Amino acid sequence: MKKYRVKLKDDRIVGPLSESDIKSLLESKKINKQSNVQYFPNGEWKELESYSELIETEATFIRKLDEIGKSDEPQPVEKNEDPPKDFPKEFNFEKDKENEEETKPHENSDPDKTVVRKIPESIDDDKTQINPDTLKYLEELKSQKEEEAKEVEQEKEPEEEQVDLKNDSTQMINLNDLKNELADEVVETELSLEREKLSEKKNEAQLRRDNKLKSEEPKKEEPKKKNKKVLYLAIILIAAFFLFDDPEEVKVVKKISVINPVINFPRQFEVENPTQAKKFFQEGITLLKKPTYINKVKAGVKFRISTEHKFRDNSAMAYLIRVYSELLENSNTKIEDSSKIFKLVQIHKSKALSDPKFAEAVASFYLYAGKPYAAQKTIEKFNSITTNKPTTELFALYLDILRINSDISKANNVLERLEKIAKPSFRIKMAIMDYLNFLGRSEEYKRILTQTYKEHKYSVGLLIKSIKILIDEQRFDIVPKLLYKVKERVAENSKIYYSKYLEYKGIYQVFKKKYKLANGYFEKALKFNESSELRSRLASLDLSGDPIADVLISESKAIELIERSKDHLKKNNMKAAFQDALEATSIAENYIPAKLNLAQLQIKNGLFKEAISSLEGLQKKNITDPEVTFTLIDAYTESYKFNDVKKLLSIISTSNLVDDYRYYTATAKYYVYKDDFYNSVNWLQLAIRKNPLDEDMHFELAKILIQYRKYQKAKVFLSKLIDINPVDLKYRVAYSGILYETEGITYAVGYLYDILRDYPNNSEILSAIGIYYYKSGQQKKYNSIKKELSKLPKRDPSIYKFLIESSKLDNDDKVLVENAIELLKIQPGNLPIRILLGKTYLKNEKFEKALEQFKKVEDRLETYPRLQYFMSKLYLLTDNNEKAISLAKKEVETNPQNIEGYVLLGDIYRKEKKYLDAEDMYKKAQKINDKDVDTLIGLSSINLKKSQFDIAIDLLKKARQVNPNNPDTHKLLGDAYRKIGQSSLASESYKIFLELSPNSRYKDEIDTYIRIMQ
Repeated sequence: MKKYRVKLKDDRIVGPLSESDIKSLLESKKINKQSNVQYFPNGEWKELESYSELIETEATFIRKLDEIGKSDEPQPVEKNEDPPKDFPKEFNFEKDKENEEETKPHENSDPDKTVVRKIPESIDDDKTQINPDTLKYLEELKSQKEEEAKEVEQEKEPEEEQVDLKNDSTQMINLNDLKNELADEVVETELSLEREKLSEKKNEAQLRRDNKLKSEEPKKEEPKKKNKKVLYLAIILIAAFFLFDDPEEVKVVKKISVINPVINFPRQFEVENPTQAKKFFQEGITLLKKPTYINKVKAGVKFRISTEHKFRDNSAMAYLIRVYSELLENSNTKIEDSSKIFKLVQIHKSKALSDPKFAEAVASFYLYAGKPYAAQKTIEKFNSITTNKPTTELFALYLDILRINSDISKANNVLERLEKIAKPSFRIKMAIMDYLNFLGRSEEYKRILTQTYKEHKYSVGLLIKSIKILIDEQRFDIVPKLLYKVKERVAENSKIYYSKYLEYKGIYQVFKKKYKLANGYFEKALKFNESSELRSRLASLDLSGDPIADVLISESKAIELIERSKDHLKKNNMKAAFQDALEATSIAENYIPAKLNLAQLQIKNGLFKEAISSLEGLQKKNITDPEVTFTLIDAYTESYKFNDVKKLLSIISTSNLVDDYRYYTATAKYYVYKDDFYNSVNWLQLAIRKNPLDEDMHFELAKILIQYRKYQKAKVFLSKLIDINPVDLKYRVAYSGILYETEGITYAVGYLYDILRDYPNNSEILSAIGIYYYKSGQQKKYNSIKKELSKLPKRDPSIYKFLIESSKLDNDDKVLVENAIELLKIQPGNLPIRILLGKTYLKNEKFEKALEQFKKVEDRLETYPRLQYFMSKLYLLTDNNEKAISLAKKEVETNPQNIEGYVLLGDIYRKEKKYLDAEDMYKKAQKINDKDVDTLIGLSSINLKKSQFDIAIDLLKKARQVNPNNPDTHKLLGDAYRKIGQSSLASESYKIFLELSPNSRYKDEIDTYIRIMQ
């Protein structure tokens, strides 16, 4: 047999190793396909992927998948019947093809027998001297494995020993398997699993060789290990004696192993093979008859191969998208896998309008990608076409989506129709069960669950639901038995099911007051499925001695309140949203999701001090929870606490979170808020590369491109955003803005009216149309839109935003103030509107009202951009120069890259006749932006005082070129020309000034001068 040597990351060379050794190291990610490998002892060093015998081929993978979950007994299948004749037209279900050949499972069949991945054949012994580095490396692996094993106490599983196995024929243990399993727990290393079939003689020879190199007493260690194995075996034999009446009737229970889904974009073969495409499609359909997780994994491979043989017009494509989407939650590379599925959705999305299977597939993608409203819209758009015939499976998915979106009225209608189906499929039963549970109809839920489990005993999903009920009802005497059934079915090789299995074992240990063991189970569960809910359980163990019942009940109530709070937020009922969020945190003090929900609500409403205080305390207690850390970074960023953001990002950059896509989005957002164009664009692109479906990053980049008039590039990003989330209308409004700028009002308005067909009376769309009419001077059409908007419910913020925007275009401060006040009643935390309102009061010399608004902003966020500037300007206008200087300096300190603070300080010093200090401030502002009109006016005023009229005129001409409508520019130009005797030019400038500022206090003086000069 060939042997190999491999070069590790630290340049150590280990070997000789067999093929199995190499594959084990590859699977455990100790090496990768680019690692250098040579044939032992003197082969050429080449990358691992050059050795075809060491890289698992697709055919090998499919074969291995086929070996997992095989069952000798016939697989249960289901059949859907046509609905009653009186079914409404929109529920005229089309029979599902994959269910046409379903048969009823035999009562005595055993669908629970499951076999996990086969262990490769043992390695041949090699007579060559083993490299000492190899021995050292294997020892390190062994030590690492032993350390991991200590995290959870050796699983004697006393709760499983108490199970009445005599009365459950499916729960038997093979003594030989248990012997091997316990031996593995004692001496397990990265490679020992691959060598467990090695003969005793070869094992002893290898141990002697290893020990000779490592110890002067090589034979002393061997008997100890052997004795440990004998001891564990004796324990098992004794346990078996008490547990079983007849050891001969024992069955196999395998060690749980997790299988990751394989999600790949199909390759299109050059020559189509419809026969093979059909063959693999049918094999995939057959696998889905028994919808276990591992069968879905295998079916996904089958459907992909089918589409590779025939990419276009292949029924397998819809199934591929759907199955891939359902597998997403088990993926360890969810972001990358979501992006692959999304590409398939983009190619085939048009079919979702006419084909129920593609509608189901696309809706499934949106649902499992976390966009349930887009999923709902997909199905409703399909169902709105009268010639379409939805399947029962499509409406089972629809019921799931409506439940998640809390659309009760529609969901009740769908439930009523689905309940009339005589023989519902497994998926329909699951959808009905979940909705009944959501409604709190627990007795009906339990009845259907029990009935469904009798027909589908293989389903770990049903077992998990059953265990949850038992835990909620505190019936812990039955929990171990069902947990054992989950283990017997190897948790369907699903990381989600396995994580739940470990979580429920932990809860059971809490019930038994074995907190240390429970802690171990919870921590192990977190490794398979990161969850703030689980981290809350860990916190509860550490911080309280409350009975598990109290913790679970409070968490259950908190979850319900959180959902209610989010629902109120969608309806802009902020008061009710806060009430439910606060109540959730009060009844479940250690429940992290409740605290995060409240903090996010506070951030959204501008209550940054409260949110940050809560999140900082939460992060100290849960420093390893990424959800808490990134929420805190968001709070810092949105409150412009850039030093705190930098500090946390710096810490993350040296941790394992540096590979988390949220690190890239947080950094990008930091530069966007800092208004750093170059770094913003750079990090936004990196964030999008890391997570191609991140809506926020795409939209931020699109907005920057629009700002710099890069319309074609912006259109590309917005088009993708509309595909990612077709129900978020702000992307469509932004797209219409590009059409308005590049194609004109006809195209922009026409585009929006097309969208209005799907979203009738939508205020956001109507507002955009109204603004375009106003900008283009079509006053009659603008008034018509305004009238239409006035008929809509006034609770919609977009209506007030439209009226505010219109008043800004009209220069109607009275209307602006009225609508800003109304909007702030709905959104009291809308700080930009408060600033706008304060500026408007300031402009109209209503200083007290302006100060009131600025103070309210300061109470929520004292670091708000330009807040100190506006307050300083206010104090300057009210002759409180000392306070004005203090705030202006604070503005400069807070925002050193913004010119406003420097200009304001210059204005204050100029008012105090400190001209040198004023000039210094203006020049600092000029270095930041040499085209700023206020800076140019300030410098020209200083030069007029210094009688440097030519310099002043040049500066003012430049200011006039930048903004010809600034009245101060023309007033100062008139003064400068007047000083040098250019009366005609002075009069001309003064006239323009009076046109722009007809109510100026200088009006009489200037009119007199103009008359004299004439």
